[in-house]
Amino acid sequence: ISKAGQIVAPKISAAAKQLKEAGVRLTPGQYFGGATKAFEQAARQVPLSGQMVRERADEAMMDFNRVVMDQVLEPIGKTVKPGVTGREGLKLMDDAISEAYDEAIAPLSVVFSEGLERKIRDALDLTVERAGDKTFISGSEKFLDLGPTEIAALERRLKMMMRRFENGVMDGNAFKKLDSELRKAASQYKGAPDPAKKQLGEAFSALRKAVFDEMAEQSGPEAAARLRGVDFAFRQKKILERGFEKAGADDQYLTPAQLYRAVGQSDKSLKGSAFARGEAPLQKIAAAGKEVFG
Repeated sequence: ISKAGQIVAPKISAAAKQLKEAGVRLTPGQYFGGATKAFEQAARQVPLSGQMVRERADEAMMDFNRVVMDQVLEPIGKTVKPGVTGREGLKLMDDAISEAYDEAIAPLSVVFSEGLERKIRDALDLTVERAGDKTFISGSEKFLDLGPTEIAALERRLKMMMRRFENGVMDGNAFKKLDSELRKAASQYKGAPDPAKKQLGEAFSALRKAVFDEMAEQSGPEAAARLRGVDFAFRQKKILERGFEKAGADDQYLTPAQLYRAVGQSDKSLKGSAFARGEAPLQKIAAAGKEVFG
């Protein structure tokens, strides 16, 4: 089949080359496409030999998932174990990212500086005033839909954050808890149909990013790189989780089409602009897989 494919369809797609170079053991039909792929599809229905063709196609799909998981963990310098994919792979990825996060955050701390105060003010585009230990939010231009209830919720979060600074310093463990709480709050409200609640989720996300950026900035380039690497790995892993949560997802792997949909649904940039440009996390490998696997 391979020899025939070289004659019938000598032009190998860039997507097939990308997957092969990444370590996906493509079948001849997936690699050469054209008549070879059509022949391979027909061969799936042939008794006995068809089983072998289907098994090879499954192996290629498992390879694709392993390569995707390795790409998720690349920012923290980790890989998944050979042969591990699916929900089992997600569990191992959770452990690896959590361990990398603990190692990156343990020695760090963040001082409540003028820089952090400015980042919070700019991120929220709010007039933030403090009198003693009390924080007041008196207006907003960026989050116009925030009502009194949402403003009050944001004030409570800011007060909770301020309590984590002991003598003006928040250590790594306190930051980790705050970071997790703000992530969860942002995720909870961003999915709400009510515009005010949705904007509250965006505000929590902006607040989290302001503190995270200041922590990275105060920690120095090397520590900041480790911290941002963990954060990016975590965000990519959430894309896979979204794919596995969808109805019809297999326990062992995601199809490239399922992954591509999860990438689009996870794009949190303004109006999905990163996805529209083809620059969302995991989008390029998902698109290559969709082209090759169908």
